Amino acid sequence: PENADANFGIGSILLAEEEDESGISNIEKAMETDRTLKIAGCETIYYFLRGKGRDEDAKKYILAIESEEEAVGLAQQERSVVSANDEFAEHDIKEEVVEKIRNKIQYYDEIQAAYLTKKVVRHYPEVPFYVMFLDTKKKGWIGDSTTLNTENLLNVMVERLGEFGIHYFVVLDNEFKGLKPRLDEITNAKIYQR
Repeated sequence: PENADANFGIGSILLAEEEDESGISNIEKAMETDRTLKIAGCETIYYFLRGKGRDEDAKKYILAIESEEEAVGLAQQERSVVSANDEFAEHDIKEEVVEKIRNKIQYYDEIQAAYLTKKVVRHYPEVPFYVMFLDTKKKGWIGDSTTLNTENLLNVMVERLGEFGIHYFVVLDNEFKGLKPRLDEITNAKIYQR
């Protein structure tokens, strides 16, 4: 099959239960299709080969694990922070999902506009990192006691919108205040306007 998870599952069963070496090719195919399976796949193959006394064959898989762990660490570090100096691009989230996001945002009067983007990343670019920017009512707006402050608004957005795969939320103030013109230039970034 072409499905990475199916290939991984079949390969794992062949190696673990059948002790059938053909499972290695299934796992390798899975790792080619879905890079996020690489560490687990290499570990599975490594332990299978070691169990067969084939330490020299297993060596390349342990080296691949070490290399991939380093790449994962760099990807996590790159995704741990968002700054106004980062580059952002058009998101590729399906329109029906974006519509669900809009429906949830509309209940928060604090939000004047919302921009959904994808941070341009160097490590693991095939795994998108989505960032939502929120343009809120300006300071001095007289709201009632139900108005959320920035921290509470961000917490609510994480809770309400996290299910849609948005990784980071930013309010367009402080260092991000000047980012709006750049966001306006990104195709389909502005997903909500009050």
